[in-house]
Amino acid sequence: MDRKLLSSQQWDFDGNTFSLPLEAGTGRLDKLSFSNKLYLYRAEFRVEKPCVIQGASTEETMPKLLCSQLLLSGQYEMEGDDGKRHKSCARSAMLFRVRHPGTLFHFPAEQVIRHVGVAADIDWVLNSAGSAEKELLKAKLAVPESGINLHTIRYQNRVRKMASEIFTASANGIMQSMVLESLTLGIYAELIKTFVQQQSAAGKDAPLWEAERFEELLNLVRADLSFPFRLEDLARKIGLSQYRLQSLFKVRQGCSFAEFLRRERLYQAKFLIENQGRAVKSAAFAVGYRHVSNFTLAYRQFFGQTPAQTQRQGDTTGG
Repeated sequence: MDRKLLSSQQWDFDGNTFSLPLEAGTGRLDKLSFSNKLYLYRAEFRVEKPCVIQGASTEETMPKLLCSQLLLSGQYEMEGDDGKRHKSCARSAMLFRVRHPGTLFHFPAEQVIRHVGVAADIDWVLNSAGSAEKELLKAKLAVPESGINLHTIRYQNRVRKMASEIFTASANGIMQSMVLESLTLGIYAELIKTFVQQQSAAGKDAPLWEAERFEELLNLVRADLSFPFRLEDLARKIGLSQYRLQSLFKVRQGCSFAEFLRRERLYQAKFLIENQGRAVKSAAFAVGYRHVSNFTLAYRQFFGQTPAQTQRQGDTTGG
């Protein structure tokens, strides 16, 4: 992809709807600034055809920022100036540093991307951290010479709920602005805290063979979410005790196995309903729910809306 061809495609920060390149769909992006050089981005892209857009941060500001991104729906890939791509999905957040502006965002077709991003001056972050945390953050989040220094974070449900509130809130009026700033700071603090915890735990973590088998197990579960997986069977499969496997889920996924399985099933069901037009019952069965009522209750508790509401949003987008 020739970056020069994308140089005229800039973000629209005033919140108005704009067209994606090559008539691939429409987008909307709000940028809000708060105290302590804290920035909030919230965006929605209704993508009909594959397209690529380019960020618009400057050479001066980009290296000073510690950025984060969290998806509520959809997926895309980020590409730095080294040509390497990093996939983002609604199951995890990203914490990253970039030296050079012009990051590319590759959007697959036929989806709705809802995105919340938070960034802040790295010096403010480091000055707010304790001495041990500061050294860890400086070592792990150094700005790269090229490309993107990126880390994936498995966040807790409360972070997703705050992101959902940010996306639906209005910035009009001083009280709304205060609410948005509070939510923005809450998300940012939780992501950095989780990152520090995960990095600290990694030093006491599993040997390489154990980590590799754990990743293989995650792929096995995600490949067939309709299967009634049990922790004891999975532990036996990779030669670990149930206690040790549960501990790995806590450290590497930030939740229990049951919570992980529920999360993966609901995100996959949301994708099937929202992006593939599947009926609610069909999506529920595809991810292992045998009773639609149980599925609807779990879905509403997790996403804050019913599967039928998601379906209607998808129908509106398609129209």
